[in-house]
Amino acid sequence: MEGTDRYNVLEQRVCLAATQNRDLHGFWSTLLNKMRWPQPTKVSTPAIIKSLQVDDATKTLRSLATEAKSAVMIARMLHDEDKDTRKKLQAELNGSAEYDRKVSADLADFNDDLGAL
Repeated sequence: MEGTDRYNVLEQRVCLAATQNRDLHGFWSTLLNKMRWPQPTKVSTPAIIKSLQVDDATKTLRSLATEAKSAVMIARMLHDEDKDTRKKLQAELNGSAEYDRKVSADLADFNDDLGAL
């Protein structure tokens, strides 16, 4: 899936996930499954958790269900604005000991989490 097709699919699945859940954690879990995305890295977890904490989850879910196109458009714009920064950071970290350490730590945490199941 490429280009606008992936955003159309994301829009549809955001809408479905929002209508199928009563809280944002359930929404996020459903969206991860529907999009077949992997478990987010440990580094991204705090930002994800923060974005799921809103004053009125019901209103937020209703907005995601009825305004998915706008939400995806804004997310795409923010993602594009940040793309150069992410690429630069990735280039700096790739092959470095720090990058290898972060990946190893994330994998260890993931394995620990699996062991707890």
